[in-house]
Parts: sequence; structure tokens; C-alpha cells
Amino acid sequence: MQVRGLVLNESLFTVRPKAYTRFGVQLGAFCAIEASSDRPVYIGQGVQVGHHVTLRGPVTLGNGVEIRDYGSVGSGSTLGENTKLLYRGAVYRDVVIGRNCIVGGSVDTGTVIGNDVTFLGRVLHNYRTPGTFDQLTDGVPSPSPRIHDRAVIGEGALIVGNIDIGPGAYIAAGMSVKGNVPAEHLYCERGLIPLSQFKGFISGRLERGR
Repeated sequence: MQVRGLVLNESLFTVRPKAYTRFGVQLGAFCAIEASSDRPVYIGQGVQVGHHVTLRGPVTLGNGVEIRDYGSVGSGSTLGENTKLLYRGAVYRDVVIGRNCIVGGSVDTGTVIGNDVTFLGRVLHNYRTPGTFDQLTDGVPSPSPRIHDRAVIGEGALIVGNIDIGPGAYIAAGMSVKGNVPAEHLYCERGLIPLSQFKGFISGRLERGR
């Protein structure tokens, strides 16, 4: 994703809110941004960053991204245009999140999230062979989930391992998901149910939904 906006090539800590008016970028107080010439932080136009936010370069934030207080984004990660990272939301390393998403909870290393997704759960790896501490934290990560366009992941749901959540799927709050969920299906305590049975009472996100 090409971003025309602010490029930070040096680390920055804000003790008070800071504005880059040329780009319409606002940084809150007590933000820690780790950046260098070989690990830059790209911040698109109109980006709003709350207080106590951490960014570890290289990071790319698309136009119109909003990161609320105490959010964090790890190295190698990308947030697409108009995506919102909610209060205390955590995005770990090498995560790709599409445009118009609403993201809360925590998104583990290597996860891919499509466009127009609502994610309020948590991504976990299987860690069948965790190895040493260094291998666990800095080594090759276990395969990560792929959450496709317009999916909804409910509050507190756990998405575990190398699985696919299909387009327009809906994961009920608090569920633990360890297998693929087909497109346009609800996953709940009763198992998999086509969303068509709910006649619009429950549905995935609409394209370009807010």
C-alpha cells in the first residue's frame, strides 16, 4: 500500500499532543514511536493517534486511520485506509489489516484481515513447538489465521491457528474457533448455521460499512 503522507525516520516521544497540519495528522500525548531510516513509520493523511500509543517501525498507517488511547502496532504491520484500532487494541508483528475495519482486542503476529471487518476478539497461535523464549518471541511464527472481507468477530472470541474465516462470516461472542468457518455462516454454541436462516437478523458487515 502506497501512502502519501508523513514519513518518520527517527524515533519520537510526545510529551504533549503534536499536530502535523500539512498532512492533517494528530498525535496524542505520551506516544512512543520507534522509527529509523531503515524502519520508517508511514502515516497517511488525516490519521488520528490517541494518547499513550506505541508504534514500532516499520509500520504503515493508511489515510484516515484512527488509533485510540493505549493502542499499539508492531513492526512490519499495515493498517488500511479508514481502519479504527479501538481503546487498548493491540496489533503485533507483520499483521496486514485492510480498509474500513474496526479492530479491538489483540491480533497476533502474521494475521491477515481483509476489508470491512469488525474484529473484537483475540488471535492465538497453536505453538505446538514453542521452543526457547527467543524462538517464541523472535523466531518464525506459527501459521496465522486469515479473516476475510466483511467478517464479524464478536467480543472475546478466540481465533486459533492456521484457519480461514470466510467472507461475511459471523463469530458469536466468546466462541473458540479452531477450524475454518465458511462464508456467510454463523459460528455459535449450536455450531455452524447459514446466515440466510436468520433473514437479516444477523449478518456480516456490509461492504464499506462503518
